[in-house]
Amino acid sequence: MAMEDGEALGYIFGDIGTLPIESPEQLDDAIQERFQKFMSVRVVRSHYVQKAARLAGGIAPPEEGRFDPRTFSQTMHCYTGAEAALKSPSSQPSYNI
Repeated sequence: MAMEDGEALGYIFGDIGTLPIESPEQLDDAIQERFQKFMSVRVVRSHYVQKAARLAGGIAPPEEGRFDPRTFSQTMHCYTGAEAALKSPSSQPSYNI
């Protein structure tokens, strides 16, 4: 997850040094906008991994479902990066267990 987060941060914030920013407020706005993009790409996936870990470890309540290693593996290996996730959110894997 940390490697994926690093990739996403690099992609999303990669151009921030080239923006025509004239005030601290504009910089704050640019950072906030990019942080929201980062969160939109990463939070759902992170929650999925956390839930899968609880299920796999047997510490999740029964109503959360049951861990399926095959589904988890397929979902995790279908992630193609932040750029693809932002351009076509519907092409990203489903994060339902």
